[in-house]
Amino acid sequence: MHPAVCRVQEGRPASGSAQLTNYPAITYIVETSTGVTLATVVGLTRTRLLARLGPVMKLPKSQTGFTLVELVVVLAIMAILTAVAFWRIGPSIRRAKVNRSASTVAADLQYAQLVAARQRRPVVIIVSEPLKSYIIRDTDTATIFRERYLGEDTDFGLDLLDASPTTLEVFPNGIVRNAAEFVVEIDDYRRHVRISRAGQIRITGSP
Repeated sequence: MHPAVCRVQEGRPASGSAQLTNYPAITYIVETSTGVTLATVVGLTRTRLLARLGPVMKLPKSQTGFTLVELVVVLAIMAILTAVAFWRIGPSIRRAKVNRSASTVAADLQYAQLVAARQRRPVVIIVSEPLKSYIIRDTDTATIFRERYLGEDTDFGLDLLDASPTTLEVFPNGIVRNAAEFVVEIDDYRRHVRISRAGQIRITGSP
């Protein structure tokens, strides 16, 4: 409900009030959302009347809040700032994912060496490039020790997982049958994970 708005008018008292003609009469109009109330007060000065009316005599205040135009402008500014921030940090996020993927592949190669030593028999790493995944399993019993997915539907989000060769045999002493290279990539940023025949693992950038 809107606050009451009073408009005060000074005048003389109505007819029949001759005994009060020496006193000013004040007619005030109180306007509210439900209508208009008219009243006349005799014998009160303007100052005393305003003091007696108290909270009724409140001037209208400006409405608080935002207009539709202001909200649209704020939302547009927020959208622009979000787009600029994503454009700035997008490449950093993709590089972080590639670096994390390369570190994960290197850690899994070390894990394969550890499993082979613990089992005292070779294990094999089989890479599926279309699925961007690989498994580490026993060469004899086909027991799967680890399965890793690095595709777009995972937290790694790789566009490319390439391996040469796609099958790598790891012996209990840590050496491998053939040197191998894994390539992980998102957009144009890629990292290489290489393992030598002696079992040394290192991560490098694009050649």
